[in-house]
Amino acid sequence: MIAISGLSYRFRGSDEDALRAVDLAVEPGEFVVITGPSGCGKSTLALAMGGHLWRQHDGRGPGSVTVAGLDARTVPLYDLAEIVGLVQQNPEAAFCTLTVDDELAFGLENRCLPRAEIVERVAWALEVVGAGRLAGRDLATLSGGEKQKVAVAAILAARPRVLILDEPTSNLDPPATADLFEVIARIRARA
Repeated sequence: MIAISGLSYRFRGSDEDALRAVDLAVEPGEFVVITGPSGCGKSTLALAMGGHLWRQHDGRGPGSVTVAGLDARTVPLYDLAEIVGLVQQNPEAAFCTLTVDDELAFGLENRCLPRAEIVERVAWALEVVGAGRLAGRDLATLSGGEKQKVAVAAILAARPRVLILDEPTSNLDPPATADLFEVIARIRARA
């Protein structure tokens, strides 16, 4: 599903590589956790797998990243987004609407899906993350944990084959972290 070979990357203006000679293979159905200290390259690797690294940042380096046989460096991002869903560290930075329902529907509307399918997927994704009660709420009224659930649900609604969560618990308190781990378990059980 994901094959990374010899991937190095250095951001423009930096004297050090953010990634150095990374090799990684992830098969369909696998659940992989990548850990390490802050600044070790986890987010850079997540951006690479989602294809965002080469479109949102100025840098370079050798190596290859393929996802479902597609070259993440060169395939159009909209094609890769049909396969890979990336939930970044700060869910608020990714929000582009004002309400929970609109946030989940946004990507689906951009895919020109029929309205009935959008409504079904929004309800399904909120149910999967255990956040059905958040339907109709303003994003500004949600807690950090609730925002994280909405961010995950918004990506799940697109039904990607690969789900990448970049430091999903970094801004959560212990109860919200435990709740998010339950969400991840529910997602894995449905995969």
